[in-house]
Amino acid sequence: MTAAVDECWGGYYCPSGIDVPNPADLLCPRGMHCPNGSEIYKECSPGFYANQTGAAICETCPDGYYCLPVQPENATLNVQPCPQGYFCPTGTALDWHACPQGTYSDQEGLYSTAQCKPCPGGKYCASEHLSAPTADCSAGYYCTSGVDRPNPSTGNDTFND
Repeated sequence: MTAAVDECWGGYYCPSGIDVPNPADLLCPRGMHCPNGSEIYKECSPGFYANQTGAAICETCPDGYYCLPVQPENATLNVQPCPQGYFCPTGTALDWHACPQGTYSDQEGLYSTAQCKPCPGGKYCASEHLSAPTADCSAGYYCTSGVDRPNPSTGNDTFND
């Protein structure tokens, strides 16, 4: 007698013909999830992960990380720190958020735009997603913190002798 598929326990998959609800050799592989009644394991959606065998559900990717689906034959963990120049809020897949112009990030694992560093005084950050300031400001100009061009022209950004 075989068990009905809906009797298969979460964390296991039970192809047709399996007569136990938790077959030890059919534990859900890492990177996959097996809800109750699974005939086959399922990939976690982008932005979610299952980093251990026997997962019944996928977890939401944590702050500061991005999560991609993992194939069962690929043993690498699918939870990776958000790269420099970007921030990754909860549930991020490949849709990293760039630190805005005038800021940069030389660290991995940011989860909020507030963690992007303002470009330091004397330097400028010309584009998004920078891991370091672009360069020093042009001669004769004073760049305040957070400037996005080498020759700012507003306020008291210039220095005259």
